[in-house]
Amino acid sequence: MTKKISNSGNNLPSDYSIWGLFADTMELISRARTMELTKYGLTREQSHVLRILYEAKEPLTINKIISHVMRKHNSVSAIIKRMERNDLVKRIKVTNDRQYKISMTPKGRKLFENMPVNSVTMAFSALSNDDKKKLVSSLQKLDNKVRCMLGLDYTPPFL
Repeated sequence: MTKKISNSGNNLPSDYSIWGLFADTMELISRARTMELTKYGLTREQSHVLRILYEAKEPLTINKIISHVMRKHNSVSAIIKRMERNDLVKRIKVTNDRQYKISMTPKGRKLFENMPVNSVTMAFSALSNDDKKKLVSSLQKLDNKVRCMLGLDYTPPFL
């Protein structure tokens, strides 16, 4: 199947161009965030894991974290190990199971709660509250569509 470059003659940029703008913008915001987090000895991936754990309000398995960050198991395991060495998270053995649950340590929670988000706030200050609501809605639609395309979050109808 060939990629479609135009959107049927309407005045919108092509889906491919929109994707390019999305990817470029994400890269720019990511670079700004990386610069900000470097002062705290954190990577974007580590701050992402801290956010996921903080918002979950309970320990999560590595597989649950993977479903959020969309990275391979060995990559997330390496991130968790580094965070554990820095006393940001701890592993909790699940009884009668090979899995561990990951929880934030008090040090990790304190770091997350005091971690600056100026780069993100400054970037998103370009949007009005209405723009942000529309962006969130659009991103949720894209997320749901692509997860469905990839067969993620699929529960067979007989379960």
